[in-house]
Amino acid sequence: MKIFTIFLLYFLENVHSAGILYPRASETRDLLNLDGLWNFALTNSNDPLRGFNEEWFKVNFNTIDYLDLQKMPVPASYNDVGANASLRDHVGPVWYQRNFFVPKAWNGKKVWIRFSSVCRAAEVWINDEWVVSHDIGHLPFQAEISFGIMIIDESPAVNTEGYSDALLENHKKSLTELIQRDKNRPGVIIWSASNEPRTQFNESAAYYKEVISHIKSLDTTRPVTIANAQQPDVDHSTQFLDIASFNLYSAWYFDPGDVDVIIPHVLEVARRWNKLHNIPVIITEYGADTLEGLHTLPSFIWSEEYQTEIMSKHFQAFDQLREEGFFIGEMIWNFADFKTDQAYTRVGGNKKGIFTRNREPKASAHLLRQRYWSLAEKLDNAVVPDDLYHYIYGSGNEKNEL
Repeated sequence: MKIFTIFLLYFLENVHSAGILYPRASETRDLLNLDGLWNFALTNSNDPLRGFNEEWFKVNFNTIDYLDLQKMPVPASYNDVGANASLRDHVGPVWYQRNFFVPKAWNGKKVWIRFSSVCRAAEVWINDEWVVSHDIGHLPFQAEISFGIMIIDESPAVNTEGYSDALLENHKKSLTELIQRDKNRPGVIIWSASNEPRTQFNESAAYYKEVISHIKSLDTTRPVTIANAQQPDVDHSTQFLDIASFNLYSAWYFDPGDVDVIIPHVLEVARRWNKLHNIPVIITEYGADTLEGLHTLPSFIWSEEYQTEIMSKHFQAFDQLREEGFFIGEMIWNFADFKTDQAYTRVGGNKKGIFTRNREPKASAHLLRQRYWSLAEKLDNAVVPDDLYHYIYGSGNEKNEL
């Protein structure tokens, strides 16, 4: 049986409201991977609905002469493929199309079509028939769990402001779907209602009281937090939370280049969150942009040396806070560099990753690995790997700090 598929990017993960299992082959489950090259076409920004109006989902793209048809790898970010600025900067609908065959053994069986790790609205057609449509505000981000990793599962509510009843209902719907999907995943330990919301506004208090109440009506087994970027004394949301989480960029957005401010600044802010609300505290973001391969001595902002120096100063603050009993977690931003829109504050994107965009380690990745293994050894009696430190002199592996 030949299946003719067209779907619109941007699209969200196609998940059932009750949550479906991550697809893995088993004795009772077959998989057909559709990764590879797909036909791809942009919609002219002056006529974004042309594809709908002309019913592109009913025809083979190769038969439409006026289309600037390309081959696009899936998975991939289309903005990063090719050398055409119009593709990189495109805003609006784009179309993907793929032909594939369904095995005969699947006849009469239920078949799931799953789109993962995508973050915009989508419409999907199969064999000219509309299948599903989702809007960006209706589904949560995907949060897959690997063994040994603890997840703070967060809704896609970022920089929320302009509080309204419509926004509140959409926010609650997103959280419902997030919790229904992930509530039985043991790696999920905390629900996060939002990322860097504008909680300095008075109206945010009633809004987040309702949001947190909604989360607790769905699951009482996990604590709730918000990754907050506001100062503790102006925030109106943390009064409803179980854990105070904050993002802080000392010596980067605050006092750039001055690493000596880090320890007192982090201590002051973390202690203030705890004093105001008497709840545990996590730092959910800290770090610095770093251009891979840039080395300076003494360290200078954007260099790999500066990123590791910033991290080392934060580690000292974290250890002091941990001894005080209320500080329970540290999360660096970010795992890997990623693309952003063009801005004078960015050099080819956000470079706060400890890995490059190609997943190669910066000096900071090795330092962070040493940090976490050292914590595991101290707190949980873990046996550190033999390659954690290189041989330097004497009896064996000496602990040299980067």
